[in-house]
Parts: sequence; structure tokens; C-alpha cells
Amino acid sequence: MLSILVLLAPAVSADWPPSFCHGIDCPKYTVTGNFGNDSNTLEVRKYPTALWTSTDVKANNEDTALMTGFGRLFSYISGANAKKEKVDMTSPVMCRVKEVGQGPFCNTTFTVSFFVPFKHQEDAPQPTDPSVYLDMVEDREVAVLQGSGYWYQKDVLNYVAKASKILDESDVKYNSSTYTFAGYDPPFRLFGRHNEVWIDLV
Repeated sequence: MLSILVLLAPAVSADWPPSFCHGIDCPKYTVTGNFGNDSNTLEVRKYPTALWTSTDVKANNEDTALMTGFGRLFSYISGANAKKEKVDMTSPVMCRVKEVGQGPFCNTTFTVSFFVPFKHQEDAPQPTDPSVYLDMVEDREVAVLQGSGYWYQKDVLNYVAKASKILDESDVKYNSSTYTFAGYDPPFRLFGRHNEVWIDLV
């Protein structure tokens, strides 16, 4: 069955924040539509400009990049910042392909990010690790495919392929050179896990 675009009046969910945020700060968004087929549905979201804490990691796979990036960012929220203060954990952990390696033995650059809590959006402490930086992410419109369980790089790429196929069938223009993985859960959460891939629309 061909994908169908359903346009909705822009709205933040009435029961904000979503249950998959588990009570911690998540970036707000508005849902503007969805694409559907028999087995998958893409949700179209608009995210306003917001501050994130980011680090760029060169690696030959996303799993390694996430582990390295998470460690740097966790140190930042644990006190490795100019104010030496703890910053609340947020969700999701975002991992975006920034620059794809040009050969089979070349590393890809991934940007791993934590959302800055709402109370620190205007006064987030500066990182002391030079590889970590405050990152004002501009407003963006993304098509989101959601899933559950534990995801590794092969799972992320599988969902990216599914999302891209739906967008192609719907004749929707998107940035095919990058994608974002958003993971909402710590490793110890065994059930009710929530993951997403975001495809930037153009």
C-alpha cells in the first residue's frame, strides 16, 4: 500500500511530556502530520531551536561513537564544567551522522548530544573538556520512525532504510546524507524501551 501523508494541526501532545521521557526533560516538539503504510508510520515533528551539549566522535561504527560520546557528556553533567555543578540528565541521547567516511576504512564523524535541561537553556555552564561544546541546534522538521527494544547500529540502519523507503514512496524531499538516532533509555531499563530515527525534511 502506498504511503499517505496526513496533515495535522500543529500541536504539542496534551499529555506532555510523552511517557517515553520517564519524567525527565525532553525537547518539546509539535506534531504536524504522519506518513503511513501497512507496517510502519512516520510522525512528522517540528522542533524549535534549543541548546544541547555535544561532542564529535570519529569512529567506524555508531555503537563505539555512542559509548565514547556518552562518557564525555556524562562527565560534563557530573561536574566537568566551569561551575563544577551537576546538571540533570535528560532524554534522549542523540547521535547524528555529521560527516560520512569516504571509504570502507575511513571513520565517520558522529555528533553525540544531551539535551540541556529547560532550567539551564539560558545559562548552561561551559564544558571544561575541549572536546565537549554547547550546541545551539536550529529548528528542524523531521520524520520520525519509532521502535522498542535494544538498538545497535544494524537496527538503526534498518530503521533508517524503512523510513527512507516510506519517504521515497510519498515523494517527500529529505536529506539523505545524514540521519539522527535518539535513544531514550538507560541500559538497565529492560522493558518499555523507546528508540527513534529522525530524518531531516527539506
